[in-house]
Formats: sequence, C-alpha cells, structure tokens
Amino acid sequence: MLELGTEQRQGWLVVGVGGRLDTATAPAFDEKRTAWMGEGHRRYVLDLSKLDYLSSAGLRSIISMAKQAGSDGGQVSLAGAQGLVKDVIDLSGFNVLLSTFDSVDDAVAAA
Repeated sequence: MLELGTEQRQGWLVVGVGGRLDTATAPAFDEKRTAWMGEGHRRYVLDLSKLDYLSSAGLRSIISMAKQAGSDGGQVSLAGAQGLVKDVIDLSGFNVLLSTFDSVDDAVAAA
C-alpha cells in the first residue's frame, strides 16, 4: 500500500511517501505526480522517511518525475531515506543523480 501526503514549504512541494513504491503502486504515484505538475509545482522534496520498500518500478517513477521537473526548470530532492530504501537508492546510483538529504528540513534549507 502506498501512502502520499503533501505540504508546501518555502516554494517546495514536500511529498510524504509511505508504505511501498513498487509495481503495484507506482501507477498511483505517477498519476499524482501528473496532477501536481499540472497544478504548476516544479520543486519537490520526496520525504522517504516512512517508505518501507522501493522497487525498480518505484525508482523509475522517481527518475521520471525528476526528468519532467528538470525539463520544466524544476528539481526533485530526496530526504529521509533509511534502511533498505537508502541502500536501494545508493546502490542504484540515485544518490549521485539526485540531491539526497537526511531530512526534509535539510533539503529545503539547501535550496
């Protein structure tokens, strides 16, 4: 199950991502991403502190979001990844492709 929540912080849309981001839930994430971008949001912090599982399908959704945001002059940062989720991000090289932070506060402050 995927849990998503949003809040605005200093020009960033902070997206809380909880549960699982995998083959079954990635389409729902992609649908929400399309809606957020349609609302005009361009800068995102994905708060992964409550994400328990991240598959290749979830990684694909995140990189698609980053590419689309970047092509519109925006940015996607990752925050709060822990445990296996952090390992997947590090092993996949996403920690090099995207800015990663220990917390949402750190990500927003770095802007």
